[in-house]
Amino acid sequence: MSTPNGAISTVPNCGPVALAASTGHDLDRIMDWMRAKYKKGHQWKGRTRMPQLLAFLKAHHIGWTPMASATGSLRTFVDQHTVQGRGVAYIIEVGGHFVTAIDGAVIDQVASAPASDHWASNKRVKRAYRINL
Repeated sequence: MSTPNGAISTVPNCGPVALAASTGHDLDRIMDWMRAKYKKGHQWKGRTRMPQLLAFLKAHHIGWTPMASATGSLRTFVDQHTVQGRGVAYIIEVGGHFVTAIDGAVIDQVASAPASDHWASNKRVKRAYRINL
């Protein structure tokens, strides 16, 4: 897996990037949908909160399951959850940052790397959602 096309590491668009990486939707279309839904201008760079991400999933008929056991570090969560189901994607909030985890890799607008090598690997998981495609 790799960082979605159009992701820029200096832009605060981790939420839309996490949606693109976990659902396969085009990042530009996600950004356009968010701009229209939340009446954001073209200056908006993509800063989002979890309710906005869940609204996108709901509007596009994509199910999600909250992970009640989302605790510990990002690396621990990825090791425990992405090994069980190949191809299962998770959107994970670590602090105020969103990442996607699939098959042991963590993807955001900065990097795509194995969980143990990702820059956020030691960050604490705040909440996580399994994406039901």
